Amino acid sequence: MENIYNFIEETAERLGFRLVELNINDKYKKMAITIYKPTGVSIDDCEKLNKELIDDIEFIENYRGVYDLEISSPGTDRIFKDIKEYSIFVGKEVKIVADTKEVSSKVFTGVLKGIDKENNILVEKEYDLLKIPYNSIKKGGLLFE
Repeated sequence: MENIYNFIEETAERLGFRLVELNINDKYKKMAITIYKPTGVSIDDCEKLNKELIDDIEFIENYRGVYDLEISSPGTDRIFKDIKEYSIFVGKEVKIVADTKEVSSKVFTGVLKGIDKENNILVEKEYDLLKIPYNSIKKGGLLFE
């Protein structure tokens, strides 16, 4: 799985995208690939990555056999699945639900600023920089703009 992930990630990055998620369903022979770029992902972008991967299909066939590729954007209401996604979507509006004693609120909205060395998620709200411990987050994701 790591080899195919690295291959798809490198191909996506070469084309100017970030690989957000890769799901492989062996039973139905399907690869679902989610990509991101700051200006948005178009149908043409999905086709571009699909063509690039199809051109290198020998690698995929040698690794897994023949799979259907499904390429999409994260969507405007993406729920983050791991800490990596908080670094991908820096600068975007987010909503985070957390169970933390460090701050009084349990629901946070604002602009995602990044992740610090202690794995706190940094969110700017009305000139305040909130530090939300990643391990206290119950749910986080993009807010529809």
